[in-house]
Amino acid sequence: MCKNVLIYDCETQKMSNEVEGGFSNIFNFGFASGVIYDSEKDEYLFFGPGDQERIRMCQYLSGNKDKIAVSFNGINFDSFLLLGNDRILDGKCVASSDGNYEWMEIDVYLEIHMRISEKDTYTETLEDIKKNRGKWQKGTFSLDGIASATIHQQKNGKGEDGPRLIKENKLAELFQYNFRDVQLLKNVYIFIKTYRYCVTGSYDIVKFE
Repeated sequence: MCKNVLIYDCETQKMSNEVEGGFSNIFNFGFASGVIYDSEKDEYLFFGPGDQERIRMCQYLSGNKDKIAVSFNGINFDSFLLLGNDRILDGKCVASSDGNYEWMEIDVYLEIHMRISEKDTYTETLEDIKKNRGKWQKGTFSLDGIASATIHQQKNGKGEDGPRLIKENKLAELFQYNFRDVQLLKNVYIFIKTYRYCVTGSYDIVKFE
């Protein structure tokens, strides 16, 4: 595994149907929690609900310039939640519009799609995903589906659990759910780096040459 990666994931306070504009207004879903695995330190960092903790997470991701962030659909979701709806994408670099925060990011979800669609950039890949939405069987490209098919490990909940747990003030359970997602992503990432392939939720092999 690369020594200098920050594997991260965030949870939200609200579901898309609770926010005006839905997925075009991700920042207003509200930051519920975040977890980062720092491979150099071999430790997990936890960030609680609220704007101050969101900023603290941005500072950590942005402040480690020698490390690359690794996410699963972070380019099209978590980065908006952290940096705002006007966040900037330049190649594989995400940045806040005010220039306060920026980091390089490998999005495993997009890396898989890039190899299937044979696109060269994240921007082209995002456009292709949008154009072909509904083409793929549900779960084909979910973290749970890929982790289950590739490394035989599963999530410990569903996407709607995050908002439910924060509303019920069950922070320990929220962190457990968030931590498991980062743990799964770390294990999938290590597998891909080691064996140069992964298996989708529909059991198709995607090679990383």
